[in-house]
Amino acid sequence: MAVVTIQIPAGRAVPGPPVGPALGAYGINLPMFIKQYNEESAKQYEPGTIVPAKVTVFGDRSFTFELKTPPAGVLVAQALGIEKGAANPLMEDVGTLSREQLRRVAEIKLPDLNTDDIEMAMRIVAGTCRQMGVRVEGEAAPVITEEMMAEYLEAQAEAEAEAEAEAEAAAEGAEEGAEEVASE
Repeated sequence: MAVVTIQIPAGRAVPGPPVGPALGAYGINLPMFIKQYNEESAKQYEPGTIVPAKVTVFGDRSFTFELKTPPAGVLVAQALGIEKGAANPLMEDVGTLSREQLRRVAEIKLPDLNTDDIEMAMRIVAGTCRQMGVRVEGEAAPVITEEMMAEYLEAQAEAEAEAEAEAEAAAEGAEEGAEEVASE
């Protein structure tokens, strides 16, 4: 028995990636899975919404699957009408989610969260919002001091310099290896 979790657009599963590579290795009847997934996901969600499916494949190649709720980030983006969150959530806001929208997203996510308390679910979703650069109505904006920003930018510059040095060292090592092969 194997359990595979894949994220597929609702009503739009096809034999290609991600479905084919993830499930084809287990020898299940892909056309049957695709048909069942597309029917079930289209009933529950707007077509194209990313919906995780937990697929259990048994030894005889039969399978069952369970649809999970869409990722919170997808639901927040849909609620705001945006494509994706901020590239740098500390520096930019991509929108503000109302308390009502936050509650609706939390209610949708509730079955997959490790709580049955709607207030706690709202706090979990609000955390996702912060990571996306989405503000939540009624919550104070994060306070970023000049010192914090300077530390962040310094750490980012150090990481970039380190990555650049590693890339140069790897390139030099490859050149030396090529020279050794050529001289032999």
